[in-house]
Order: sequence, then structure tokens, then C-alpha cells
Amino acid sequence: PCASPRSMARCVLVSGIDSPKKGQLWFLREVAPTLAAAGIRTILAGDFDPAANPYVAECLRAAESLGDGVELRGYCS
Repeated sequence: PCASPRSMARCVLVSGIDSPKKGQLWFLREVAPTLAAAGIRTILAGDFDPAANPYVAECLRAAESLGDGVELRGYCS
């Protein structure tokens, strides 16, 4: 299920196809740690499938160090 508006009070949503061109990995390494330190959660929504996409698997590894500060989701409507 997608996050409810109440649970997203302070968050940044990064949406779209997960690919190097979109820069999700850069965002997770360079921006998300600062956001997490400020109590702002990062949610990545897209075609999240780490088993099928090595780039997404790398994003998942980068997100692990941020704990609850980052959430990776599949497609949300």
C-alpha cells in the first residue's frame, strides 16, 4: 500500500522509472542523508525491482544506511 497523506507530513517523493539517467542513486547518496538528519523522509516510487535491475539493487544498498529515513516502493496509484 502507498503511504497515507498523514504519514507523509515531512517527506520528499522521488518518482519515475528507476535508472541512472534519473539520478536516484545520486539522490540517495548526496541528498537523502541531509534530509533524514532533518527528520524529512525520502520516498522513492517507481518500477522498484532489485532482483531484476542492478541499478535498483544498488539504490537499495545505499538506502539501507539511512534506515527509516528512506522508503523504496513500487508503483503507487
